[in-house]
Amino acid sequence: MIDEILEVGRTIKQPRTTLGVLCKSMEELGELAQAINKNQGYEEIVSEVADVIIAITDVGLNAAIDVGEQDKYEADLMIAISKKLSKWIRCTASKQIRMVIWKSQQAGKSHSS
Repeated sequence: MIDEILEVGRTIKQPRTTLGVLCKSMEELGELAQAINKNQGYEEIVSEVADVIIAITDVGLNAAIDVGEQDKYEADLMIAISKKLSKWIRCTASKQIRMVIWKSQQAGKSHSS
């Protein structure tokens, strides 16, 4: 799916700057926030999430083009996503472990009172 987003981004021929694409991404993020805040429903939220993913991916592509790295952007993005997902998993697991320890400590305190 990312490859399709990048292919569309590469076909856009109008002049764009990375900052301009970032501003568009912020607009899309605002529309997502609005869909959530105004309870516009699941389908609208999913639609706005898709817009955000497309727009943010396009920001990275434009940044890659700026430095002449557009040919390796997709591979670099996949590596970065993999690393970030691993970090999210570690952080989530760490928080869950801390919660289990805290609950067991609280249970121990209530038994000793």
